[in-house]
Amino acid sequence: MGETERAEDPARRTLDRVVDPVIGFDADLRCSYVNRASAVAAVDETDLRGTPLGELFLTPAGVEAVRTAAETGQPQTFQWHREETATEYTARVHPGPDGVSVVFTPTSAAVPDESDVEPAPSGDGNAEHGYTETDRTKQRLERNQRRFEAVLNDPQLLVGIVEPDGTTDHVNEAALARVDADREAVEGEPFPETPWWNHDEDLVEDVTEWLDRAAEGEYVEFDAVHPGQDDGEVVVTGTVRPVVDDTGEVESLIVSARDITERRSREVQLEEAEQRLDAIVQNTSEAIFIKEATGEYRFINEVGADVFGLEPEAVVGKTDEELFEAPSAAAIRRDDSAVMAAGTPSTMEVVRYVDGEKHVFIDNKFPYRDETGEVVGLMGVSRDITERKDREQELEATKNTLAAVVESAPNPIVMLDSDHRVTLWNESATQVFGWTADAVVGEPAPFVPEQRRPQFERILDSVDEQGTIHSTETVCRANDGDRIDVSLSLTTVETSEGTEYLAILEDIRERKSYQRAIEALHDATRDLIDADSRREAAERTVDAANELLGFEAPTVWVPTESHDGLELAAHSDTLAPHLPDDPVTHDRGDWLWELYEQEEIEILDTLQRDEIAPNRPLGSAIFVPLGSYGILSCAALEQRTITDDQRYLAETLGQNATTVLESLDRKATLKDQRNDLEMLDQMVRHDIRNDLQAVFGYADALKPRVDEGTQETLDRILANTESAVELTRSARELAEVMLQDDATADPIPLRRTLRGQLDNVQRAHSNVEVSIEESIPGIHVRANEMLPSVFRNLLTNAVQHNDKETVEIDVAATERSDSVVVEVADNGTGIDETRKDTITDEGETGLDSTGTGIGLYLVQTLLDTYGGDLRIDDNEPEGSVFTVELPKAESATP
Repeated sequence: MGETERAEDPARRTLDRVVDPVIGFDADLRCSYVNRASAVAAVDETDLRGTPLGELFLTPAGVEAVRTAAETGQPQTFQWHREETATEYTARVHPGPDGVSVVFTPTSAAVPDESDVEPAPSGDGNAEHGYTETDRTKQRLERNQRRFEAVLNDPQLLVGIVEPDGTTDHVNEAALARVDADREAVEGEPFPETPWWNHDEDLVEDVTEWLDRAAEGEYVEFDAVHPGQDDGEVVVTGTVRPVVDDTGEVESLIVSARDITERRSREVQLEEAEQRLDAIVQNTSEAIFIKEATGEYRFINEVGADVFGLEPEAVVGKTDEELFEAPSAAAIRRDDSAVMAAGTPSTMEVVRYVDGEKHVFIDNKFPYRDETGEVVGLMGVSRDITERKDREQELEATKNTLAAVVESAPNPIVMLDSDHRVTLWNESATQVFGWTADAVVGEPAPFVPEQRRPQFERILDSVDEQGTIHSTETVCRANDGDRIDVSLSLTTVETSEGTEYLAILEDIRERKSYQRAIEALHDATRDLIDADSRREAAERTVDAANELLGFEAPTVWVPTESHDGLELAAHSDTLAPHLPDDPVTHDRGDWLWELYEQEEIEILDTLQRDEIAPNRPLGSAIFVPLGSYGILSCAALEQRTITDDQRYLAETLGQNATTVLESLDRKATLKDQRNDLEMLDQMVRHDIRNDLQAVFGYADALKPRVDEGTQETLDRILANTESAVELTRSARELAEVMLQDDATADPIPLRRTLRGQLDNVQRAHSNVEVSIEESIPGIHVRANEMLPSVFRNLLTNAVQHNDKETVEIDVAATERSDSVVVEVADNGTGIDETRKDTITDEGETGLDSTGTGIGLYLVQTLLDTYGGDLRIDDNEPEGSVFTVELPKAESATP
């Protein structure tokens, strides 16, 4: 290729003008190419190609930088000085998939001169050897061409030559292949708008900026992201390098870029790994540190620095002698030296002192090695367990104290480990269950019967969930096989061995026996209540005393008919053979009569009194008064100690028997009264009422035969007679209410009942005017067949207590959610305020009233039976308002 051809090739012309030396290395780190400008650094391609890295002119720092870039995939930088020209260079090492390239950028002036090329021989010898200046130029051009081709043909390097105005001049094949573009489609086009950049508007702007800066002579470095395959991304790093002509003007730009996607991915992964590691180191509860072999801290996390009350940066560079007290520092130094000398990890529990304060650590230490495997220091993970050790000691002390308390406790106390095996067994447990501590410690709880073991396991599981269980009752067994009722309380306690169960058991056999006795007492009381006579009540009391107290010879003594002594009313079957054929009595004044009269419980532990059973002296007894009805003797055939529970049961039984006897008396009295009332009712119904009706008839027949002077007397006779008849009716109805055994309430129609009584009062009294506000609700109320008496008596009261020529009665009925309210208002004389609360009492009447008061008493009595209510208010402008509230029936149709 001639000079003319080279001049016409813009790529070669540009490459010839690159002033920065470039050296390339293959994957084995042997020199693969150098460019023309490398002459500035006194290197020659023919001398360097194939030379290993270690044999080149680079300093040790430069060799290390190249190796590091090749191994890590990360760019490196180092400085190089050329003594011949006193020029300083900054060398940038760029790693690639198949090698490394080094670009030397001078940091002080260094311009190529004739010394950069081989000098021409002088004299005629040149002609003789045929070596002319033209040959020398040709040699340089051919060398530049090889350099140019090496750069442009690097498949890992994307290279483009751009005009200062941004027009694409030339790109290499690797760049075209990356975007699958034709050369004609990109060369001559604005470089920012070519396929490498036009996928992102922001990137187009960035590229334009880079070119503008490079056109001003600036060396521009950049990173960019391109779309990759399968929606991935390709990351490239590169430079825009200005190329100047002989006058220093920028005549072209060289854009080079290298795919660093894999390297960037490794960097991201490395960064993430470092972040995770840092998160672990800084957030762990253990102290983590690295020391040099000399003992200086190279690294420590915050947890470790907190031990000294310092920040990590303040600890780095210090030694243990500066941080711990002298004895502790010396011990640490010995331990560290032993680990580094042995070259193996070590774990130990140690005590150290920092500022006079004791710390307990668990240290895990292991050698810290360099890349050659040589031990250069120490790494360690240390946990401060001071609080845990203190807690363990406190727990141990607590356990010892607890053991002392437990051993002297009156109730059985047992501790179980997590496997439910006995770890503690006190003396009370031995006394109740029969096993010694030596026999049960380490074994499953022996007091749990096999059939109840699943239940016991569930109880322990509940303790794990709830923390504590208070007083749950269960059944245990003793060493001799006896059943033992216990109250079990469980909780968890922390000991040096871990979480254990503390069980407190209370022997409740006596309590359970007492509870059963109380239940039997309740049953006996219910049986007593069903007794129909005093003798039957006495017999049932004796049976209950025999069963409840276990005494063989209970008896009941009652006063004789003449009240001059006590006679035997009931006795147990066990006592019967010991009783004489003749009735047994105690005369007034003897010892049993004295006990009867003092009306207090008496306990005789030793009873040698043949008066109770002449043929069998008795042992112990409890004497319980039955009020005026007699005395209960709870006696045993043998002497025995009487407990407080037995005394309470006997006393309660006596009180219940007395109550039943009183109830029987009341029932008898009520029966007699009922008989008398029925007889009176019969007399009122028939005899008195019939006579009154006859008197009324005779008096009414005299009306046409009397003169004016006697007419007033006759009218008074008729009125009083009619009032007496009404009284007999109310008395009869009141007797019916009082004689009802069980008052029942049925659905009664309100409208029909109230209208019937309104019609009756109007027929009976021509001067009565009745008005009804709105309509009466067609509902049913809860009452009985005597509901008409309520309204009849209210209406009769309104007529009788009225001095007006015309009696006005206003009736209103209002339905509520669960009741109905009926108001009966009149224009009578009204009721004095002081008598409103008592007017419905039995026998209450007005001062000038012709009534007896029994009517309103009957109204109140009936309403109480129905669950209703009666209220009396003043009417305006005069008279009274009687308000009746009745409950609605739950289900009925009008």
